Amino acid sequence: MDDDTSNIKSLKFQMIIKLCLGCKFKSNFFNWCDACKLNHFKLNYDKSPSGNNEIDNGLKYCYSKSGLSEEFIEWIPYKEFKDITHNVIIKETFSALWSKGCICDWNKDKFNWNRKIKKVVLVNFKYNIVDFYGVLKEKEKYKLYGISKDLTSHSYVLVFDDEGYNQNLCIKCQVLSYFFDWCESCKLNHFQLNYGEFPSGNNEIDKILKDNYCKSRSPGELIEWIPYDEFKDIVHIAHHKEIYSADWPKGYICDWTSNNLNWDRRTKNFKVILINSKDLDHIYKILKAEKYVYQVYGISKDPTSHSYILVFDYEGYNQNLCIKCQVLSYFFDWCESCKLNHFQLNYGEFPSGNNEIDKILKDNYCKSRSPGELIKWIPYKEFYYIKPIADDKNSAIWLNDHIYDWNSNNLNWDRKIEHFNVMLINSQDLDHIYEILKAGKYVYQIYGISKDPTSHSYILIFDEEGYNNLCIKCQILSYFFDWCESCKLNHFQLNYGEFPSGNNEIDKILKDNYCKSRSPRELIKWIPYKEFYYIKPIADDKNSAIWLNDHIYDWNSNNLNWDRKIEHFNVMLINSQDLDHIYEILKAGKYVYQIYGISKDPTSHSYILIFDEESYNKNLCIKCQILSSFFDWCKSCKLDNFQLNYGEFPSENDEIDKILKDNYCKSRSSKEFIEWIPYDEFYYIKPIADDKNCAIWLNGYICDWNSNNLNWNRKIKNFKVMLINSEDLDHIYKVNIKSWKVCVSNLWNI
Repeated sequence: MDDDTSNIKSLKFQMIIKLCLGCKFKSNFFNWCDACKLNHFKLNYDKSPSGNNEIDNGLKYCYSKSGLSEEFIEWIPYKEFKDITHNVIIKETFSALWSKGCICDWNKDKFNWNRKIKKVVLVNFKYNIVDFYGVLKEKEKYKLYGISKDLTSHSYVLVFDDEGYNQNLCIKCQVLSYFFDWCESCKLNHFQLNYGEFPSGNNEIDKILKDNYCKSRSPGELIEWIPYDEFKDIVHIAHHKEIYSADWPKGYICDWTSNNLNWDRRTKNFKVILINSKDLDHIYKILKAEKYVYQVYGISKDPTSHSYILVFDYEGYNQNLCIKCQVLSYFFDWCESCKLNHFQLNYGEFPSGNNEIDKILKDNYCKSRSPGELIKWIPYKEFYYIKPIADDKNSAIWLNDHIYDWNSNNLNWDRKIEHFNVMLINSQDLDHIYEILKAGKYVYQIYGISKDPTSHSYILIFDEEGYNNLCIKCQILSYFFDWCESCKLNHFQLNYGEFPSGNNEIDKILKDNYCKSRSPRELIKWIPYKEFYYIKPIADDKNSAIWLNDHIYDWNSNNLNWDRKIEHFNVMLINSQDLDHIYEILKAGKYVYQIYGISKDPTSHSYILIFDEESYNKNLCIKCQILSSFFDWCKSCKLDNFQLNYGEFPSENDEIDKILKDNYCKSRSSKEFIEWIPYDEFYYIKPIADDKNCAIWLNGYICDWNSNNLNWNRKIKNFKVMLINSEDLDHIYKVNIKSWKVCVSNLWNI
């Protein structure tokens, strides 16, 4: 009896002994229970063949759960592989002959597997349990036979069927039939198979081609290297430019074939444009663009001139665009030269016959960033039903269409073909026309410029609906405060009438204010008296009221008028018979308190200033309402402020009170003040001599004036003072008067 027969009988005998009662009489492995299958695994491969628990568990699970011999993944000792050959492209891949062979079916006589010698692919596997189980899950797609371990590197090796395994793909991409799902490494391997490792001989170009090959998501995005000998019937087609047409028999990539894992090409009668370029930086830019107006199929190299050649689709290539703009579908992204070529195609080289106007039109054509900014040359014959409105204005119907958008498909303007009502503005002032055309931004839509064939004057064409009664200079200005004085006065008249107050001086002031104000807050408006209700007297010349109407708070550039607050306002009405003072108030320009405007009492015929009630200070006279600095107030308002701070007779001594009030009214800075201080503001009073004490002053001394709350700022922090007692009132009067005159800074108060 030979050794093989003896081993078979020994294995069979061992297995029969290990079979459970339920499996003893079953000859087919796949009918055994999981425990008996695992016993068979141990007899064939040992208890832990791989030395890795997770791999062993995976192999055992597969062994016990497989229902067909083709589903098995087994442990394969590395010594079973013969004639191992390294793969040139993927370093981790080898070809080998598996001497023992793969499991093909069950031999019930031997109680073991029949095997067939196989040629296999060995793939070094950097062990990761997630990836390992991923491979197990897809084992049928892979045609995976098993796992082994390299005795030298100690790395795990996956064993695949040689016929089904693509040695140019990594293990993860084996199960992916679509090129665009492959990893970058496999895409680069495929690139190398098709074009070589460095096809262009230029590192930057090769890098761009490889990046494009890896990042493209569809065949249309691919840019490939095309050997120059693939082009036939090359013909020069452009003067002063190196542009050629050619046939490309091999054709461009149009799709992916999952069966043979390569590209499908369109080959029938395929024609291309070849563009030579010496500017490598621009070629890099073109190749990196990723999005193209015209299909760019690839790049080649002229073997004679050694210049690189961009290969475009023949049908789509526009010969009026430079090579840089070929890839740009949006007019506003083109270079100036290509925009000027397009201008000439649409309007001719010198449409107006005036060099300056033509230059402006061309500059506008090149610098505009949207169709709304374009100013076009419009032949006069396109206008009909021309009707005069004023000396320099005519209305008309525009027979032609106007630009409203860019069409990226046909690379020209989309136009509205409907008729338009337009305003024709004649102007002999060419300098002003230049200024208008150069403005760039317009309040009202300006469609273009034309020329009257009779008067030979140039004509600006505006949208009639949007055109306003503004002068031609202000038509392009949307902001009221940028308008000329004349247009502001016209706007004043539209809102208030020509002489709203009936007083020439007040009307002049209101108009001057309307023209000179630089913000809505500075405006003083004429307010009809009927807009006030719930009028309540407060003093002889003061009334509070509710303002029924709204007030200006901002400018609306869309409808060219004021935005107004419609809510009701509490206001203060100040009557004044002193017109000179009203003129002074209105001319002041800057106000402490918000002044909304001026009105007129229809009964007393006196003029009324309207202030914001919340901010109006009732303790100030009308003259001092507009003065924010205490030292600019009149004597009466200063005394009112004294009384608010200290009372009418704080010291209860007439002479001292008089001195304090005189000092309050005459001081020109806070350092000159002598104020009345209640004794309870002092603490930590300590005697120094019979008539002297030191103390901490709780309130602190006046340091400056606060224009916001119209009161004094004080230095409060732990302020130390000296208190000097005196029974000699005459001396006190003398000291205070002297201190007031000479401004003794150390004598603050009494």
